[in-house]
Amino acid sequence: MDSPVNEIKQRLNIVDVVREYLPHLKPAGSNWKGICPFHSEKTPSFMVSTDKGIWHCFGCNEGGDMFTFVMKINGIEFPDALRMLADKAGVTLRRTDPQLLTLRNKLLDMHIIAEEFFKSELINERGKKAKEYLAGRDISEAQIKDLGLGFSPNLWDGLNSLLLKKGFTPREILSSGLLVKNEQGRVYDRFRNRLMFPLRNLQGQVIGFAGRTLLDEDAKYINSPQTMLYNKSEFLYGLDKAKSAIRGEDAVIVVEGYFDWISVFSAGMKNVVAVSGTALTKEHIAVLKRYTGNIVFAFDTDSAGKDAFKKGALLALESGCAVYLINYGAHGFKDPDELIKKDQSLWGKLYEGRVLALEHLLDEFFSNVKPGDIIAKKKALRGYIPFLKRAGGIEKEHFASKLSQVSGISESLIEEEMKNVKVEQTFEEIDVEGAQITEASVGWRWVSLLVAYPSVFLNINEKVSEEHIKDSEVASAFRSLRKFYSEMADGDFSLNAFRKTNEYSKLLDIWLLKVEDLYKSFTASEIEKEAKLLTAKVKEEYYRDVLLKVTREIADAEREKNEEKVSRLLRIHTTIASELADLLK
Repeated sequence: MDSPVNEIKQRLNIVDVVREYLPHLKPAGSNWKGICPFHSEKTPSFMVSTDKGIWHCFGCNEGGDMFTFVMKINGIEFPDALRMLADKAGVTLRRTDPQLLTLRNKLLDMHIIAEEFFKSELINERGKKAKEYLAGRDISEAQIKDLGLGFSPNLWDGLNSLLLKKGFTPREILSSGLLVKNEQGRVYDRFRNRLMFPLRNLQGQVIGFAGRTLLDEDAKYINSPQTMLYNKSEFLYGLDKAKSAIRGEDAVIVVEGYFDWISVFSAGMKNVVAVSGTALTKEHIAVLKRYTGNIVFAFDTDSAGKDAFKKGALLALESGCAVYLINYGAHGFKDPDELIKKDQSLWGKLYEGRVLALEHLLDEFFSNVKPGDIIAKKKALRGYIPFLKRAGGIEKEHFASKLSQVSGISESLIEEEMKNVKVEQTFEEIDVEGAQITEASVGWRWVSLLVAYPSVFLNINEKVSEEHIKDSEVASAFRSLRKFYSEMADGDFSLNAFRKTNEYSKLLDIWLLKVEDLYKSFTASEIEKEAKLLTAKVKEEYYRDVLLKVTREIADAEREKNEEKVSRLLRIHTTIASELADLLK
C-alpha cells in the first residue's frame, strides 16, 4: 500500500498546488514559470515541472517538491504540510499518527471547536442581542451560515472549560490565543459578549477570530493575537473566498471593515479583501501580488481612513502595483457598507470609474493651492513627491508632466526633488536576472543540455575528455551519460531511464527545468551552436588551469636556470595558449 505522501503526489498536480499561491504562473514550454515568492525579483526565475514533480528558483536557489513548497510558503513543518495536502487530495490520515499530533494541528482543532461553540451560542438565548444586531445590519441567515459568524457569551471560563474537557492541556490552550493570562496568573476566555468573525487561511481553515463588541466599549474589535497559525501582518480577511475572483478580474478591492467586506462581496464584487487587526503592510501587498498587480482602495473617508489609504498607496506603488481609489467620499458616504446599502448601483459605477491614486492625490494636494502661494506650493509638492517617486516609469513620467502643469514647477526641478527623497531600504526591490548563469554553473548547464538533446551529445561526445571537466560532479554525470549511451540498446535514448540510474538525478532535474526554458525557442542548428559554445567554456576552465600550472613551472625552471626545461615548457605553453585561443574564437 502506498504511503500517504506517495498517494498525495499521485492525486495532486504540483502545478495546481503551487498556483494556489502563485496564480500568475505562466506556461513555459512543458513547464511553468513565474516570479519567485521567496526573494525580490523582477525577471521570473521560478520554475515548476509537472513531469518531474519539482519546483526550483534559479534566482535564490530554493527548490523541492510540493511538500517543501507548502512548508516554505506557509512557514510550517512537514506534518502540517502533510495534513494540508492530504485534505486537499482527499487522503485520509490516521488521527493517531504521531506526525499529526503537532501543536499546529492541535491549534487548528481547537479553532474548529471554538467556531462551533460560538455558532451554537449565537442561536441560543444568550446570542439574542447579537442576532438582533446582525438583523439590523441586514445580514441574512444564509450569510451568517456561510461566514460562520458566532457569539462569545459573557463567560470567563466557557471556552476554556470546553477545551479542557476535549483533552487539550492548559499550555496548549493558552498558545491558541483563545485565552488570556493576566499578571496574577489567572486564565480566562479572551472573547466575551462579542459578535465573532472566524478568520480563515487560504484553505478555509479557521486560524483566529475577530470579536466585535455589542456594548459601548473603547475596543470596538478584539482580534486573536499573533500565533503559530495567525500572522496579522500577512492575513487578509476574505482572501480564501476572493482569490479566484481576484485572479479573474485582475484587480483586488481592499476595504477596512468586516461589514464593508460583506456588503461588497454580497453586491457581486467577489474580488474583495479586508485588513484585519492592523494597518496594511508590505507583507499584505506581497500576498496580493500573487494574484494581481492592480489594487483598488476603498478605505473609510474619515481622517484615519485617509491616512491609511496614503500609507497603503505608498507600499503598493513601491511594490510595482497600479493603485486606484474608489472615491465615494465625494458623494458623502463614510464607507462602502453605507454606500451599498443606500445605492448599490452607484457603488458599481464608482468601481468602474475608479481613479488612479496618483490622480486623486495630485488633486488633493494641489486643489486649494493658489498660484502665488509659494509656501503652500512647497508643502503640497513635498507631500506628493514620495508617491510620484515610487510610481512606475510610464506613470511617473505622465504625472511628473501633469504635476508641472498644475503647480507651475519645471519638470527638471521636480526630478531634482524626487532625487532628494530617500526610499527606505525596506522598500527596495533587488532585480535578480533569472536568466543569468554564473561561470560556476556552466558545467551543469552543459551536461543538462546534452541530456535534453541526445543528438547534440552524439556530436560532442568524442570531442570531450573527462579530464577537460573541472567540476568532479559534472565529470561524474558526463561519465554516467557516456556509459548509458554505450550500453543503450538500438540507440533509443530514454531520458527517464537515464534519470533513474544517475546519482545526480535530482540536480539534473533542476537544470533540465532551466535548459528547457532557456532553449524552448531555439532551432536545431542554434542548439548545436549553443552546445559548442558551452563545450568550449567547459574546456576553457581546464585549459586556463593547465596554462597557469605551466606558467608557474616555467618560473621555477628559470629560477633553476634550466634552459632546456624552460624551452620545453614554453613550447607546451604556446600550444595550450593556441588551443585556448581557438576555443574562444
